[in-house]
Formats: sequence, structure tokens, C-alpha cells
Amino acid sequence: MPDTHLDAGDDPTGAGLRMLYYVLVTRARTGLFLGYTGEKEPPPVAHVPVTELVRGQGTDTIAS
Repeated sequence: MPDTHLDAGDDPTGAGLRMLYYVLVTRARTGLFLGYTGEKEPPPVAHVPVTELVRGQGTDTIAS
């Protein structure tokens, strides 16, 4: 499971981070859950278009 807080320190457009998330996302079979704490989304998540990621609070947030 990716740690979006640790990944927030990396360049969200960098090849290494993009490849890591590409591999994680493409291996998801039925759903993909990305979690973080705090009020603001970390850069790796914030750059995902609203059409591709369901955003919400708590366990009600599901993107597949």
C-alpha cells in the first residue's frame, strides 16, 4: 500500500513516483483505496482529476 504522506516529499511528476503509482493502480482488480490524514490531499493524490477519483470523507470514499 502506498504511503501518500511519505510520497508527498517526492516530485509528483517524477518518473519514479509515477511508475510506482502506475504499477499499483493497474494491479487493482475491483477497487483502489488511497488514504491520507490531514485536511489537504498530498500531491500524488491531489493531481488526480476529479473524473478519475471519488473524493470524500472516511470509509465512504471508494474509487474503482
